Amino acid sequence: SMIFCQRTNRSPAKMMRIAKTIMTRTTSIKKWLRLGLISGLFVFIIAFSFFQTKSLKRGAIISIENIADGAVFNTAVVALSGTAIHATHLTINGREIPVNQESRFTDELVLSPGYNIITVSGSDKFKKSKTLVYRVLYDEPSTEMAEATAALPRN
Repeated sequence: SMIFCQRTNRSPAKMMRIAKTIMTRTTSIKKWLRLGLISGLFVFIIAFSFFQTKSLKRGAIISIENIADGAVFNTAVVALSGTAIHATHLTINGREIPVNQESRFTDELVLSPGYNIITVSGSDKFKKSKTLVYRVLYDEPSTEMAEATAALPRN
């Protein structure tokens, strides 16, 4: 170190101060990097948590695949199927319907002649609920049409 000090024309004390300054700056940079990484990780955890709980905040997500509001049916029995995501409790016209592990359900309804209201309700574990209402019409075939169909020859 004496040889280096002679070449730079600096005293050993001055060289020690320079070394200490460099080490202090390096330590300061390490502290800022560590603080930045910890802050970034904290922000990531908060954002990830928000993203993961976003769908839970909405409650149950219910969709029916084979019925539409205003539909007209010519048969009394209607098969319903769909999905109920996040639903822990599902009812169709007040009747409890089971939901499988894939969040799917199926049910059959018997329509009355004329105007019918089908109400599908579901709630999640936080008691947030969603209700879908379908107004459908069962157009009962006429008696003459049923007799004419029955009179057709069968093969």
